[in-house]
Amino acid sequence: MGIVSTFETELKVLEKRLKAIPYGWRDAKMIAAVADTLLIRLLKTVPPNKLAQIQHEISHTRVEINVTRDYTGKAREQFTYVPNGALEWLEDKVIDMECSMCDLDEKQAKKCPVRKNIEALYMYDFPERESCCPLAQMHIGGDPRGGH
Repeated sequence: MGIVSTFETELKVLEKRLKAIPYGWRDAKMIAAVADTLLIRLLKTVPPNKLAQIQHEISHTRVEINVTRDYTGKAREQFTYVPNGALEWLEDKVIDMECSMCDLDEKQAKKCPVRKNIEALYMYDFPERESCCPLAQMHIGGDPRGGH
């Protein structure tokens, strides 16, 4: 039912884009027709009293698409997609406020919640710096290179 109702309402919205793809409009119409035929055949297998209930509830039914927490369906930490520019801007602001004058050594910095959360935003490990945190901008303890 979800496929049929979605195709009914959205096919016209996608028509221009589908026609720009070779056989796209034809394939989409074919999928809609096959799904409609299959639904009709499937509904013939539903007991009459249940079918009456479905027909009664159909006007109050909607199809929703939700992003699950992960592909396994297990309750895990949620993820979101954000624009890189916005993420980097926010990261810079946090570093400016929290890390500018940081004097944690390398070992202490690995336990820092700011560092842990910023590192969690990326799929790669941060490069290590001798004597201080890689996020420290001006390390008082004497990184002669200064900055990142």
